[in-house]
Amino acid sequence: MKTVKNISYSYYKLKNKETQTIYEKIKEFFDTDEYIFIEVKKGQNFKWNIEIQNKVNRQKLCINCYTNNTIQLQGLNHMLWEDVCQIIERNKEALTVNDIIDRIMLNETKQKEQGKNYNSYEEKVKNYLGQAAYNYLSEYDRMYIVSAQILLSQNIILNEYSPVLCPVAKALEGYLKKTLVEIGLEDRKNIIKSNWTFGNIIHNRKIEEECLNKVKQKYKTNIENIKCTIIDVYNEIQTFRNNISHSSGGLKNQLIVDNYNDAKHKYDEILLLIKDTYKKIFDCNN
Repeated sequence: MKTVKNISYSYYKLKNKETQTIYEKIKEFFDTDEYIFIEVKKGQNFKWNIEIQNKVNRQKLCINCYTNNTIQLQGLNHMLWEDVCQIIERNKEALTVNDIIDRIMLNETKQKEQGKNYNSYEEKVKNYLGQAAYNYLSEYDRMYIVSAQILLSQNIILNEYSPVLCPVAKALEGYLKKTLVEIGLEDRKNIIKSNWTFGNIIHNRKIEEECLNKVKQKYKTNIENIKCTIIDVYNEIQTFRNNISHSSGGLKNQLIVDNYNDAKHKYDEILLLIKDTYKKIFDCNN
């Protein structure tokens, strides 16, 4: 059975202000009971050093920020890794699809279309989701999905496909968060906090009744459908966060996809979920 690899990746040429913002955002995001957050002193060449461990699955990640404003990550390439990468990428200047692909591939393999126009891949995603659902996603979430589409369309072969699928799973999380705000289940001022979790409104895979009361008047004829749809998306997210179907060497288990066909199937499954649930909730006919 293939496992998630321990890897290292560095972000170069960040600015002083960016590294400070990234530090604050990471600290806020992982300020929950689910994580152990440790600040480590490593010497005069570092601005700050952090170790993060997930208490549930014991995944661990080390983050080092050097005085030249390089940030280096070392750890397992799964959802904890993806959480930190996206915090960094959303707080640095001008993220591009090329940047995401370079990071996913760890700069080891330059794709044959690297640097070229990716409009055809974007159109493929857009046609699959429908224009309305595609436009509904945030700019960042669209970029992560398109990056995965590019790599899968090029039949990229990996030891296992967490580097491709975890960004798409994070896009699904972004989609669900935005939807919770749009339909009134959560306030935007709460959900934009870095350490907000789905546990604030979903408990034992059920939406808290107090939260449902906020939207019952507006969606009274469709409330049961909305409840089921939200939980369907949440359950798919949990297959990446707390999956129990694979062994991981004594650790709590995580979803590991180790062949191309299964990865493509999971990618298609997530896109279909976005497409179908968007129509169910917002009654679109795209």
